[in-house]
Amino acid sequence: MTDNVALDTIRRFFTVATRGRTYANVAYVWLGFPLGIAYFVFLVTGFALSLGLSLLWIGLILAVLFVICIKGLGQFERVLSKWLLGEAPSAGPRTETRGVWQWLKAVFKDASTWKGALFLFLKFPLGIATWIASVFTFTLAAAFIAAPFSEFRGEVDFGYWILQDPTGGWLMSVAGVLLLFATLHLHNAMGWLWRMMSRGLLSSGTMPQAA
Repeated sequence: MTDNVALDTIRRFFTVATRGRTYANVAYVWLGFPLGIAYFVFLVTGFALSLGLSLLWIGLILAVLFVICIKGLGQFERVLSKWLLGEAPSAGPRTETRGVWQWLKAVFKDASTWKGALFLFLKFPLGIATWIASVFTFTLAAAFIAAPFSEFRGEVDFGYWILQDPTGGWLMSVAGVLLLFATLHLHNAMGWLWRMMSRGLLSSGTMPQAA
């Protein structure tokens, strides 16, 4: 029984590279960096303009357009979550509204609009953090794998200290391969984190639809 558990653990560790979901998670993490920056710039600029011009009629128009864009970006994130994370946040049943004014009121009252705004805002710090973790782990794994073929065979320079391998880098290379598999598992863990955020912040009870 113990042997079977150990073999199953080893198998799951290495088969992570054969799962399509793993690479979808990697893609989502890497998209999180540019999208997070774009969302942050949009939210800060839109909020500042809407607030700064709030005493003028154009400020009210900008505020309405700002909220509508937030709603649209939230829907885009739902689609992205479904495609790459395998998580389809429930949009809830659509409620028909009569006219544009009633539709706008429904959008402003819909909790998913503001939860979506929070998701867009959080994507900036978390998107950068997960992307940095991705770049660091992939780079470290690549450096170890390439150790036998580098100019200084068997050495990896970390700046403050140099790691040396008496086998000419081959032991490092093996460690790098194992680290690469561990990195893929890390991306699956980060994908799980994003799925939980998507499920919690992008789900809603109702979706307004203009009649």
